[in-house]
Amino acid sequence: MRSFTKSLFVLIGFVLLIAAKSDDVNKHTKHPLVGASYSFIFEDLDGNEVNLDEMYDKTIFLNFWASWCAPCLKEMPSIKYAKEQLKDTNYEFVLVSDDNPMNIVNFKRKYKYPFMHLYSPVSKTDLGVDILPHTYIIKNGMILAVYEGTYDWTAKTYIDQLRDMAH
Repeated sequence: MRSFTKSLFVLIGFVLLIAAKSDDVNKHTKHPLVGASYSFIFEDLDGNEVNLDEMYDKTIFLNFWASWCAPCLKEMPSIKYAKEQLKDTNYEFVLVSDDNPMNIVNFKRKYKYPFMHLYSPVSKTDLGVDILPHTYIIKNGMILAVYEGTYDWTAKTYIDQLRDMAH
């Protein structure tokens, strides 16, 4: 009887693991903001306005981060990897922070990541961003997916998801 109970718990755990994994794959497209039309306006590091609506023909990987956010910094190399893997698509990788603009400039100089770094004069919470890092995938002015928290963008699953959203 003990062996049967142990086997049953193992089976239940396996089923729950599969359910959690399959739900995890789709949660990004079930976020309440998915399907919403958004118009984001930020500033470049020279103080010029950058309206993401002008990138209407691009698929935008819009990542909110902060220089003080350890999970954000941990995620950056994998975002660089994703950018390299998706260079044959129409992706534009845009990283936005409401940090002091000099912190963003210093970060960009130090790490030399090949992203468009922008400053948001509007607080991230006013933009619906409660968790850092926080990524929106936007195409034609519409949010296609929302990724809250840190992701390993080197994972094939995420590269495939991003590639599918580019077409």
